[in-house]
Amino acid sequence: MASNIEGQVKAIVAKLAKVPAGKISSTADMRKLGIDSLMALEVVANLERAFKIHVPEGKIRGVVRVDQIVKLVDELRSPGQKRPSSARDSRKITRRGRTPAKV
Repeated sequence: MASNIEGQVKAIVAKLAKVPAGKISSTADMRKLGIDSLMALEVVANLERAFKIHVPEGKIRGVVRVDQIVKLVDELRSPGQKRPSSARDSRKITRRGRTPAKV
């Protein structure tokens, strides 16, 4: 499973770095590939979309290599991880579209 994740991560990074995915090693440093902080945000957004995960800001700090990203994605996708829900999903909606009053 991790190899599939690694392939997808490499494809995402490769697209933004404009480098062939085959030329990116698992220990490749994002900075050496030309990924700056703004592009790193794009990487995170693409990871969230591709893997249907939420990457907390605290978890991504210090992650600079492809293998670290793969490990993070694998952890966030593992069973038992709490998935974020939208505010609308977490509320009970009454027939009139209002949330019930707390008792």
